[in-house]
Amino acid sequence: ITGTLPPSLFLSGTLEKVSAKKAGLSGTIPPTIGMATKLEEIDLEESYNCGKKSKDWKRENCKGFSGTIPPEIGMATKLEEINTEKNVISGTLPASLALLSKLKTLKFADSLLSGTIPRGLHVSRECDLVDANPPPAPHPPGKGRRLGEARRGKVRG
Repeated sequence: ITGTLPPSLFLSGTLEKVSAKKAGLSGTIPPTIGMATKLEEIDLEESYNCGKKSKDWKRENCKGFSGTIPPEIGMATKLEEINTEKNVISGTLPASLALLSKLKTLKFADSLLSGTIPRGLHVSRECDLVDANPPPAPHPPGKGRRLGEARRGKVRG
C-alpha cells in the first residue's frame, strides 16, 4: 500500500480507529483529524515505505508520516491512544493534547519531535509516554517536562 491519509477519512462521524502500522503510507496527518469525534485510536507506527532492503539501505531514506502533529488533534476528545513511532514527525507536541482527557498512551519513539510535554497533559490522570530520546537535565520547577524525560513508563501529575 502506498499513498496518504485522505483528509475526508476523518469526516465520516463514525470512525473509531485508524491503524496504518507498517502500511507504507506517507505524508502529513490531516488537520481534519479534529473532526473525528468518535476516534479512539490512531496507530501510524512504522508507516514508512522503504522498498527492498539492500546493502545501501538506510532508514533515513524511507518515507513515512512527516510534518507536525496538527493542533486540531485536541478536538478529537475520545482519543485514548496516539502512536506515531518510527516516522519522521517533527516539531513539538501541540498544547491541545492536554484537552484529551481520555488519552492513555502517547507513543513517539524514533521520531523527530522536540520541546516539552504540554502542561496539563498529565495533571489529572496517568498517561503512558514512550520516548526513545535520552533524558536531558531536570526541568526547572513550573516548566513542562522535556520529551526525553518521559522514557517508558507512567508520568503522574
